[in-house]
Amino acid sequence: MYGQLNDDDSVSLDTVCSLASSKRVFADDYSDMGVPFYRGKEITLKQAGQPIIEPLYIEKEHFTSLKEKYGIPMKGDILITAVGTIGNSYLVRDEEFYFKDGNIIWLKDFKENLNYYVYDFMQTKIFKQMLDGICIGSTQTALTIVALSNLQIKIPDSRLLNEYTKQSMVVRTQIELNTDEISHLYELQAILLAELSR
Repeated sequence: MYGQLNDDDSVSLDTVCSLASSKRVFADDYSDMGVPFYRGKEITLKQAGQPIIEPLYIEKEHFTSLKEKYGIPMKGDILITAVGTIGNSYLVRDEEFYFKDGNIIWLKDFKENLNYYVYDFMQTKIFKQMLDGICIGSTQTALTIVALSNLQIKIPDSRLLNEYTKQSMVVRTQIELNTDEISHLYELQAILLAELSR
C-alpha cells in the first residue's frame, strides 16, 4: 500500500484518482427545464449547502447523450472549481447533473475509497496554500488538470486510512443531514421573501 505516513510519503494526485473535465456545453444548449447544469458558482453554493437561486438546465435528451458517451459525475466523485475562485470542492451526492468544462475539474475513479480522505484534505489550509503555488495567470488565475494531477499529497497506511474512513463516515452523515436541513430553510426563506415582495 502506501506505508507509514512520513514526511517523504507523498504521491501525485493522479496516482489515486483520474482527473478530467466535462464535454463542452454551449449557452445555446441551456433550457428552462431538464437536468441541472453547474458552473463554478453552483459548485461553491452546493459545497456550502446553499440553494441554487437561478439554476441552469440542459435538456434531458442532451444529458442522456453525454452520459452514454462520456459518463457523468457519480456519488463520491469530487468536483473542484478551477477558474476565478479556485479550490472550492464538492463531494458529489446521489444526484444527476452536468457541469461546465474548463471551470471545474472532475476527480473520479478513486483507489481504495480515497475520495473521502482526499475531499477532507481539500478543505484544509494546507491544500489551499498548495493550490496557490500551482495556479497560473495573473489577471484571472486558473488551475489546470496537469498541475492538479502532479500535486503531491500524503496518504496514510491502510490501517490508519480505514480507521479514518470509518470515523469520517459518521461525521459526514451528520453533516449531510444538517446540510439538507439548512438547504430546506434557505428554500423556505426564498418562498417567504417571494410572498412578501408581491
